[in-house]
Amino acid sequence: MNKKMLRDIIILIVIFVVAFAAYQLYSGKKKTGIDAPLPSSPQTATPASPAAPGARQQPSMEDMVLLTKKKDAIQKWLVDVRAKSKIEKETDLTKTTGYVAVINGEEISAQEFQKRAKVRERMGMSSASPHGTGAAATGETEKKKMLEELLEKMINEVLLQQEARKLKIEVTDAEIDRMLREKKTTFPSESEFEATLTSHGFTVDDIRAQLSRELLQEKVEEALTSDVKVTEDDLKMFRTSETEIK
Repeated sequence: MNKKMLRDIIILIVIFVVAFAAYQLYSGKKKTGIDAPLPSSPQTATPASPAAPGARQQPSMEDMVLLTKKKDAIQKWLVDVRAKSKIEKETDLTKTTGYVAVINGEEISAQEFQKRAKVRERMGMSSASPHGTGAAATGETEKKKMLEELLEKMINEVLLQQEARKLKIEVTDAEIDRMLREKKTTFPSESEFEATLTSHGFTVDDIRAQLSRELLQEKVEEALTSDVKVTEDDLKMFRTSETEIK
């Protein structure tokens, strides 16, 4: 892998950090509509002898169970809040004026939607381009699916933003600056970072907007799941499921 390809891969991570770890937690094709960044990534398992009670592996198990319970709590919250919300969706997701959805009186503009759609297309978020007979028709189907998934994602983002306002949760410029600095450290220089953005058609403002959404989502989800705890019964169920899989 050459340096340019490596940088291109890194920028994918910069733009869509949200689809990434959470997507791995969700089973293959199933989507909830929330591309939530996880508090931490699962640690690589190290071959070892069977652990004694209270050994170091226990916290790792608790972390995995806690992440699963928090994911389930967010999914339940999302189902509940969507059921209580007034959501209107346009059928034409290729329109460039007006709005594509209204959530509790708050619009998602067609202009912003198309901008995000172009980003997804550039980053290859839809399925790989098909080849052979029927490729054009299949490509249109995949694009339609991508637009529908993006709309659901953006609706969920609006619901999270509305919840953030209720909870008085905000993301500061300083927090975005800190996260942006962390992303820049993966590049040899500032100019390399900016050149990579330009080559993909992005701006620093695009990155900041994405980071702002991710940070806000993390804060809201943490607030919504702050009372989620791991019980001994949870651990027993986890051990049982692990044994059955093996």
